[in-house]
Amino acid sequence: MQIIHELIARAATRFPERPALMEPTEVSGGGEADVTTLIYAMLQQCVQQFACALQKQRIEQGGRVPHASLNAMTPGGALSPCS
Repeated sequence: MQIIHELIARAATRFPERPALMEPTEVSGGGEADVTTLIYAMLQQCVQQFACALQKQRIEQGGRVPHASLNAMTPGGALSPCS
């Protein structure tokens, strides 16, 4: 069985510039919607930053994640890279 972060890492290695996630952006006035795209390389970076944030909070594998940590993954949220 593969874990999602392993699948993302493999895809980021093989297809770094391919779209991983796409989200339509609403356009007012009945125009055509734009699409926001996140490529695999950027998704992998987000996964790594989130993992670092969890480690900084001393959350172990299988541990519970505080709601505030999940909010960091929403638009306007912020994660700092692990050093």
